[in-house]
Amino acid sequence: SPPSFALAANMNGSPGQYQIANPNPASSPSTPYSTDYPDDVESFDVYSHPIRTLYSEVRWRMDPPIPLPEDVVRRFEDKTM
Repeated sequence: SPPSFALAANMNGSPGQYQIANPNPASSPSTPYSTDYPDDVESFDVYSHPIRTLYSEVRWRMDPPIPLPEDVVRRFEDKTM
């Protein structure tokens, strides 16, 4: 079966497009915030059960664990993601 991960475009738009509206003025300018990443970055999606809330509600509860795809677990066993 095909792997559960795939190469994808940056979901934040064009490189440099997403900016923090109120950046910390005390942060170092040598490490600017960026959502840009190299073309060889991989990602995968994990879906939970449907969560229903009203617009004004804040949901603060734990959900049951959601298992990761087995090929991802094997690939990153004893590694940091």
